[in-house]
Amino acid sequence: MTPKITVSKIDLEKNIDLITRWISPGFNRANKTLPFAESTYALFPDLRGKIAEGMSGAKIRKLVAPCVKRKLKENRGLIREKTDYLQAYFQNINDDLVTALADAHETQWPAGCKQIACYVGYIPRCPRNVVTKKFWVSCSMEDTKIIRASIHEMAHFMFYEKWKELYGEVHPKDLGRPSPRWYLEEMAVDPLLNDARIQKIVPLEHKAYPQFYTQSINGAAIMDHIKGFYANRASVEDFIQNAFRFVEDNIAEIIRKCG
Repeated sequence: MTPKITVSKIDLEKNIDLITRWISPGFNRANKTLPFAESTYALFPDLRGKIAEGMSGAKIRKLVAPCVKRKLKENRGLIREKTDYLQAYFQNINDDLVTALADAHETQWPAGCKQIACYVGYIPRCPRNVVTKKFWVSCSMEDTKIIRASIHEMAHFMFYEKWKELYGEVHPKDLGRPSPRWYLEEMAVDPLLNDARIQKIVPLEHKAYPQFYTQSINGAAIMDHIKGFYANRASVEDFIQNAFRFVEDNIAEIIRKCG
């Protein structure tokens, strides 16, 4: 069996929690991989200038909550439109896409995975939970970008399953930054999703974080190293093992240069 992709509206409290986290000074000070605060302010300009250093999470959330409620109400029609569009789109390619993702990673979806859940909200970024196979996208994204982002997040689910085959269960601290595993997971979407098996189903070019293409290690762009490992792979296992060794050996420099 292949899991079914379902699309529904984001939970209000989840939308509030995400915005609260991404606008927090402490979170942005620790994680510089993306401009989380600036992209949040672009969607919620009323919050700009209201979040101060040292402010508690509870106080930030209290400021965020009414803004999120208002934006979700204002965009309820757009959220419904995007939800219906995504559900119809993925319904047409569901089995082909999830099979291609498994094939590209040379693994299978776990037997217990019967659903991949997508939620549409008013958010600037597209987070995921690789364990529960849930991800979130924004109604503010144009159709092509929302499709690309969705496939990007679903690829992370498959990468996570392949990783467990090679290295065993993933410790919670390694699910996110600054774990070398997380950096590789974000880098690997370029070669894996631009694989012909994926492109045959959804012909959209995929890119990882911009800094992986502009920052160099040992005289070559970080992504050139990763794509080289993929081009010269004997198998996906071989690719992941060689690429992970490279990331582990250079993790301090990667964090310093890429956030």
